[in-house]
Amino acid sequence: MRHLVYILAIVTLSVTLPSCSPWTVKTDLDPDINFAELKTYTVARNTRIPNDVLAQEEITRKRLIIAIENELQEKGYTAASDSSTADLTVLTYAGVKERVNYSTIGMNYGGYWRWGGPGIYSTQVVENRYMEGTLHIDIFDNKKKLLAWQGQATGAFSLQQADTPEERQAVANDIVDAILSRFPAAQK
Repeated sequence: MRHLVYILAIVTLSVTLPSCSPWTVKTDLDPDINFAELKTYTVARNTRIPNDVLAQEEITRKRLIIAIENELQEKGYTAASDSSTADLTVLTYAGVKERVNYSTIGMNYGGYWRWGGPGIYSTQVVENRYMEGTLHIDIFDNKKKLLAWQGQATGAFSLQQADTPEERQAVANDIVDAILSRFPAAQK
């Protein structure tokens, strides 16, 4: 019975590990862009990006846009009243890929070296399939018409796993914060 509990604990751990891992965040910026000159932003809401998961998840897109706007305002940027006058345009989109994680479990049945032999040792490979998402945030300099900054977070995360709308917004806030924490603050 003790072996069964041990096996179940390992299988449960191996199944939940990918969903507990932190996001991998990558960012980059154009060194020729003077961020000190940029003060206002607009968020592109009606974009058509091939394979964009957010195009099918309008409520999730809205949550992410709220999180992006909150983060930019905390960094000192102001929402432009008209998108044609904004210094920056923010574009967000997401993709999903199925990933597979394999875990090997070793088990020893009966017998002990000390008491007459090793017993039986076996291994089992456990396959865990999960969805890995990547959220992209691209920020363009409207005057130069260039990509100024880009960030992405990749991990086994899903806003749908949260139980309430408030919890889903909190997950969106956390993901966006992880990305935009590396975006330069507005200069006063």
